[in-house]
Amino acid sequence: MNKQELLKALKPETRKVQLDVDMDLFIRLPTLQNMQKCQDAVSNILYCICDENAVLVFEEKDLDLIDSKYLSQMNEQIIAFINEMFDIENTIEEHIEKK
Repeated sequence: MNKQELLKALKPETRKVQLDVDMDLFIRLPTLQNMQKCQDAVSNILYCICDENAVLVFEEKDLDLIDSKYLSQMNEQIIAFINEMFDIENTIEEHIEKK
């Protein structure tokens, strides 16, 4: 087994962020180490917004320079992506149905 090929195959899935700017940003799931840190909009953006290679792009100091409407749009898309990837809505419905 070639480790590089394995890592390439297991690379985090990304989705393009829909913003009215002339730059491409993407969303990725947070790493296992960062998942527990994603409790608010700031941490969601820090640990989930990446470039086309799934490399995180923002530091906390950068967020003060970004219009809050864009931060809000990014956070909403992050939450939707996480919910979709983990199929959270169906999991909640199944849990309710079992009770």
